[in-house]
Amino acid sequence: MMHHMRDIRRDLTIAFVAAAALALTACGGDASSSDASSTNATSPAAVESTVADTVPETTEVEQFVTFTADELTAALPTIADLGEGWIDAGGTAIVNPEPKDGPGYGTCGGPNAAARATNNAVTNFVFGANAIGPNERRASTSLYVFADAESAQGFLDDSATATQCPDGITWEWIQKANPVADNEFNGFGPGFEDVTENQVWTFTETATAQYGETEDVVEIAVDRSRELTAAGITFRQTDTTFNHYDRYENIVIVTIVAGTWGLEGYINLDQVANFQPTLSDLSEYTALVQPVVLERLGWQPA
Repeated sequence: MMHHMRDIRRDLTIAFVAAAALALTACGGDASSSDASSTNATSPAAVESTVADTVPETTEVEQFVTFTADELTAALPTIADLGEGWIDAGGTAIVNPEPKDGPGYGTCGGPNAAARATNNAVTNFVFGANAIGPNERRASTSLYVFADAESAQGFLDDSATATQCPDGITWEWIQKANPVADNEFNGFGPGFEDVTENQVWTFTETATAQYGETEDVVEIAVDRSRELTAAGITFRQTDTTFNHYDRYENIVIVTIVAGTWGLEGYINLDQVANFQPTLSDLSEYTALVQPVVLERLGWQPA
């Protein structure tokens, strides 16, 4: 995807006026002279004043746009923006979600996106809800506004660093129909509690990240597989997620496409679409929603 330089800042020009002080020059006798009363000891003071010309100077002060959480939420793409073949998954946008870290929360077991954003002076951010597209693909858009462009770039750089674990990490979570603890997870629909409750899920995650044609684009690919054996049946699946981070000065737009594939053990496999997304799927979705978001944010190219 071609990428162009952006400018979403407002420039403020401040004029400074410099004026020289009045210079006074006097001729006279020594003030300490014992004969200061003599009529011919001093001559009248000669005063010369000079006023410097007014010289205007301009200094460019960079100011960055700000958005409230409500404004970011309103800028998110809707089902109507996505067009035919897309349906609402029934979720809602999450405003300023909780920073977390560790396996299962942050990619590669590190800080999650909310934590990385918080560490880089984010002012507001919102995670858009999933939409369901062709072949059961899931897609969403997240928006971040930072204090300045440097902070926004720091978020991209930290994301590129934190999501590099090509050799993979593993962890275990306990199957619970109603999970409450950090190490509990529900991977089934209702009706399976008798045979699956308290069994152990084993997760394996690999991830790679790379910059785009310019440093203000980062693309991240994540594969997360899980399996659990209960009643002699092994349940398996893999979730693949592609993330596209795009910085516009102090604004970051993240587009995400995900899919589930490699399912085994489930009773309704003939009714489930296996979809393994590619970077092309991500590029399609990104090209569809980015212009919508930028227009709603009021961004104009320099």
